[in-house]
Amino acid sequence: MEKEQYRSVIRFLFLDGKTCEEIKTKLDAFYGNPSPSMTTVRYWFNEFKRDRSSIFDEERLGCPADVVTEEIVEKVHDMILADRRTKVREAAEAIGVSYGTAFNILHDNLGMAPAHSSAVATAKLVELRYDLLPHPPYSSDLASCDFFLFPNLKKWFGGKRFTSNEEVIAESPLFLVIADLVMRKLERTLSLIRFPLLFYYRYVDDIIMAAPDSSVISILDIFNSQHPRLQFIMEILNISNRLKNIIMVSNRKSVVNDNSVDVVQPSWFTVPFVRGISEKFGRLNSGQMRVSFYSINKLREFIRVHKDPLPRDKKSNVVYKIFCKSCDASYVGQTCRQLKSRIMEHRNHIRWNTSIRNVITEHRLQEGYDFDWDNVIILDEEPHYRKRLISEMIFVRRQTHGLNLQMDMEGLLKAYLPIIDKL
Repeated sequence: MEKEQYRSVIRFLFLDGKTCEEIKTKLDAFYGNPSPSMTTVRYWFNEFKRDRSSIFDEERLGCPADVVTEEIVEKVHDMILADRRTKVREAAEAIGVSYGTAFNILHDNLGMAPAHSSAVATAKLVELRYDLLPHPPYSSDLASCDFFLFPNLKKWFGGKRFTSNEEVIAESPLFLVIADLVMRKLERTLSLIRFPLLFYYRYVDDIIMAAPDSSVISILDIFNSQHPRLQFIMEILNISNRLKNIIMVSNRKSVVNDNSVDVVQPSWFTVPFVRGISEKFGRLNSGQMRVSFYSINKLREFIRVHKDPLPRDKKSNVVYKIFCKSCDASYVGQTCRQLKSRIMEHRNHIRWNTSIRNVITEHRLQEGYDFDWDNVIILDEEPHYRKRLISEMIFVRRQTHGLNLQMDMEGLLKAYLPIIDKL
């Protein structure tokens, strides 16, 4: 069905005194999915309301096309011959045509396109019966540095001044990556060392190792012999005390003290404190593990900054609860938008012509009751989406006569249900 026919129907129903919603309902009932959207119906409803009678689109004035004449081609040709460095945009502005027209003249009329795509080269390839293979601009066969590395390097080095190559290398964002690759290659020379190292640790291009005093010079010579421009220097330290700190950082479970006695450092396991429940975690205390608690009651719940309180219906990222006026039924939900927007959707859903299920609407239709829309309570405020879903599932479980579907608690493990029931 043509769009003009839809508009004729909309105009007929408008003249019959129908509203936008009624017109949309009748179109959906008669035409089904191909019917116009609500936005289209509302647009033409307002157009007819402003006394428009035509159902056809108004004519639009497009951009005038440039006419390519022999005179224009000659002007472009003369400009290029006078200065081979003339840019396409400069030629277009000088002659008074668009950039695309000037480009087409150079490419199609004058054959001055790049060598691989000019008309002369293309005709010659056809004459020689060569097949042109298409090559995508972002092929995986192309060098990735051409499209990623160099443009980013230009952004990084923009506005900076260097006096030597060493300064450029040190400032480059690739310095750490390249240094790491070079050091990995140099580490292959460790096989030339004829004795086992007590430990070896490297951070980018700095190395710390433990070796006998008699072998220090030979190790340095091995590293410096790999490349004449890559020379290392060495600092010899007495690491009797520093070695203890390194071992303590790398392995916190075992700390060597001055008396050479191993002291085991326990791991800490932190849980929120809930009276009657958290005490049971005490059985986990051992020589290798300790249990600690933190309070779920924060000072921010009692001490607020001196700002005007936000109205309840304008709060967002909340878990809310709606009560039925005539029975003890309730519904718990969560939203990241303002509370009033979500409540308005629940309230108006009964008037929508939709197949989407809504337990609040079902309760209103089946029981003939209504909900207390003005006294919706906020159960929790949580900006984190996952945490807000968990809070919603907990409050859904704690309802006496909840209307929520069973799927609203699918993400809550059954092991937590006894704990939630005791809250």
